Amino acid sequence: MRKVAVFTFMGDRMCFTHALLNAIEMKESGIEVKLILEGKSVALLEDFIEEKNPLFQKTITMGIMDGVCRACSDQMGVLSYNEQSGIQLLDELKGHPSMARYIDEGFEIITL
Repeated sequence: MRKVAVFTFMGDRMCFTHALLNAIEMKESGIEVKLILEGKSVALLEDFIEEKNPLFQKTITMGIMDGVCRACSDQMGVLSYNEQSGIQLLDELKGHPSMARYIDEGFEIITL
């Protein structure tokens, strides 16, 4: 089975929405997919949760949402919200998610 880790970096809603759409499509096509929020995209978490965005909710129910960067959440001023969101904070690479870990687990990396 193919495995893909999608790292989102952009703080743009449209780019993030496309990441959600593609991650869902991959999962529905039989690809194991994990979505990781990094960079400015960590600041979108609150908006997508509070508005009950259906695509975002689907990534959670499908087990696609893997986590959000702790260091970037702190830098963007959203650490407190992201900590209580119920989504795992990732920090194994000096406060950031480790791409090497996903590669070691057999995932291809896509960055958006």
